[in-house]
Amino acid sequence: MSWNNVLFVCGVFISTIALVIGVLPIVTFAYSGSLDIGEYLLPMLITGFVGGALVFANANRGKSTVKIDAKNAFLLTTLLWLAIPVFAGLPFFFHKTFHLSFIDSCFEAASALTTTGFSVLKNSNTTIPMEITVWRFILSYIGGIGIVLMGMVIFPILHIGGMSLFRRESSEKGEKVLPRISQIASVCVGLYSLVMVICSVLLRCSGIEWLDAVCHAVSAVSTCGFSTHSGQLSSYITPFGEFVLIAGMIFGGSPILLFVKMLKRGLTALREDEQFTGYIRVCLFGSAIVVLFLLLRGSYSVTESVRKGVLNAVSVITTTGFCNDISFEHFGAALFFFCSFIGGCTGSTSGGLKIFRLQIILELIKVHVKQSWKRHNRFIPIYMGQKITENIASSVYVFFILYFLSILAITGALTLFNFDLWSALSAAVATIGNVGMGFGDIVGTNAQISAIPYGAKLILMFGMILGRLELLTVLILFSPAFWKR
Repeated sequence: MSWNNVLFVCGVFISTIALVIGVLPIVTFAYSGSLDIGEYLLPMLITGFVGGALVFANANRGKSTVKIDAKNAFLLTTLLWLAIPVFAGLPFFFHKTFHLSFIDSCFEAASALTTTGFSVLKNSNTTIPMEITVWRFILSYIGGIGIVLMGMVIFPILHIGGMSLFRRESSEKGEKVLPRISQIASVCVGLYSLVMVICSVLLRCSGIEWLDAVCHAVSAVSTCGFSTHSGQLSSYITPFGEFVLIAGMIFGGSPILLFVKMLKRGLTALREDEQFTGYIRVCLFGSAIVVLFLLLRGSYSVTESVRKGVLNAVSVITTTGFCNDISFEHFGAALFFFCSFIGGCTGSTSGGLKIFRLQIILELIKVHVKQSWKRHNRFIPIYMGQKITENIASSVYVFFILYFLSILAITGALTLFNFDLWSALSAAVATIGNVGMGFGDIVGTNAQISAIPYGAKLILMFGMILGRLELLTVLILFSPAFWKR
């Protein structure tokens, strides 16, 4: 285990967070005309000092490369996602408006970075300052794609296999659609940012302020679900703005590299990708079910049912967590609960089980059923034009088992803090899937997350990070064999 190299890279990332915190007083000055760095100086100094100390203490003096093998990459990935929320939470902790506890501050940062969307500031009686609002959405941007792409850009400079870390984070082998990893990273960042800019402009054209437009665009594309307001979306977002958010969420739940391929091959790249087409079909089918449910309930007109149904369905399927004026009761609650398991595509910013795993499971079930009544025939499961090998099938099976066992474990742990079973289960699903929208009085859409006990918040934070790193990256560290030489 090369601790020096692991801690050195951690120091680089933590130092980068210190530089990003330095943006906050600039934003405050641009917005209000006053330059007050007092509340940000201490977070910058603490983060910069720790990051710099790790870099200088673990630098390989006299060596031009930093080597990280597969074993160290597991440790590095987990340490980064555990450490960065701590330092990213310091601006919340030191801000004089809220007087948040350290755990609450880390919880808010972890929720943004993992694009989960739970917030201890939601439904707060205190007006959220503009710079804190901006900081939450900066973290959402970083969590959506920033940290992964930082690994793709910085690691090659350090002579580290950036693609291997990207595969661990997204659980996708992918293909090199451009000759160099830095080119892939640059195009992905540019495309990701361009879509956010387009969504921001369109939202501004819908009639909301620039700050609200930019923040909601970031929230939709990063599938985070944060909002600048505590009320329902329909109270401040126009119907046109809702469809802009729907388009942003659909993009956020799509594999970003697929759109890079589309730039070279056109729409054929989208049509030929079985995961993407399946993802679109799921969004359409889920939206149709919700719209039909709203029409049968008779609470809204046809137009309103379509608007609200599509937005809420896409929001849950992509694990964004936006909610728009729908009462989650009985069948509606059950429908959205099951939809929250799905998730978007692998290689996207969304969480959940991911479409490709569901497609593989369905293909394996179909082949098994055929084989059971046509025993003399031999059926081969196929996905994306390739045979589903035993290794692929077993990895999908293991992920499903770990996913639901993790949900059960977190559910049981939350009941120790007086969560009722429904609230504990929905909170576990919402954190592991990075949905950020639970049900019940404790973690529901109108709940006070800040009132949850600190122990439960730590469990929820662990669930967010566990789900963001797709389980095995974190759980493998609990194996004694991992730590043996």
